Amino acid sequence: FPLVTPRLQQLKPKQQQQQQQDLEAFESVKDDVWKGRSEKLHRSSSEGGPVMQRAQTAAKQQQQQQPQSEPLFEPINSLPSSNIYPHCQRPHGYCLLINVERFANPSEFPTRNGSLVDVERVSRLLQRLGYRVRSIADPTAAGICKAAMRIALKNHENYDSFVCFLMSHGTNNQIVGSDGQYISLGRIASFFDSDVCAGLAGKPKLFFIQACRGERQQRNFATTRAVAVGASADQVATAITDDDDEAEEPNTGGVLFAPKGVDFFFGYATSEKYIAYRDSQSGSAYVRVLCRVVEAYGAKEDLLQLHTRVTALMSRNPQENQFGSKLFQVPDMRSKLTKQFYFLLGSLKKVYSDLTS
Repeated sequence: FPLVTPRLQQLKPKQQQQQQQDLEAFESVKDDVWKGRSEKLHRSSSEGGPVMQRAQTAAKQQQQQQPQSEPLFEPINSLPSSNIYPHCQRPHGYCLLINVERFANPSEFPTRNGSLVDVERVSRLLQRLGYRVRSIADPTAAGICKAAMRIALKNHENYDSFVCFLMSHGTNNQIVGSDGQYISLGRIASFFDSDVCAGLAGKPKLFFIQACRGERQQRNFATTRAVAVGASADQVATAITDDDDEAEEPNTGGVLFAPKGVDFFFGYATSEKYIAYRDSQSGSAYVRVLCRVVEAYGAKEDLLQLHTRVTALMSRNPQENQFGSKLFQVPDMRSKLTKQFYFLLGSLKKVYSDLTS
């Protein structure tokens, strides 16, 4: 056994102490082992003799010295009982529908022919879904701001969501009023944030934007010439910003606290920097497909699934214009929702009960 002893000089203090305890324990019983007294050793160990006691003490000390690691994930039973936004109120809330078709300077901002078809389609769907639709036609930039604030300052305590459709010309991060003036999309959304509209704190706020986000055209590799569908395709670029022109409005009160910028969803008719097509007869492709998908799957799939389905349908089925060019359009979305959102067509409260049970 002397060959083991020199290793103690190479060990750390705690390891040396542990090794020394092990050697002392072995020294105390080696004579019994060599003399064939294994029965005494077995009896001493089973009765809690010095060997077993030392081993148990060493094990406890080693366990106490090990740092307690925190669990990587929270236990399942500590998670919220429901991951779905409540959506059983009747009506569910307000739907603000803003459509600017005609402008004071038509040479700069052409009339958006076909947009009234979108208005009728969206109004009919949202009413069936159980929303109080407020449609604003051809408002100025200030009128858009006032309409949004007027809805935001209403009492939303007995409602469970808010929907807004925005359709107009514009530039990057802004939409245009009928007077040719610009208003930030970020400012419009900020009216419904938790610090301004406390009644919607913790509730989904859904924005759908039918507008171009640039001047590029989506087309297949074989296309050499592409013209936007309709004589007056949108020339608007819109995108949401987090802190652009935030409204400085008083808090309306409320008991539910929620951080700013959460529980928002933004659905875009097209990808960033690309055109969103609109037909002068049948309206916008995005609005048309979106409404059809919600009607067919609104009670089965949540909002993210619905919009993904819209993207798949539109990206796989290009439109063909009067010149035979195939034009693609790929919708986009941005979600800050914290739960799943289901539209639940009609009065399908049982579906919600089944989903949350």
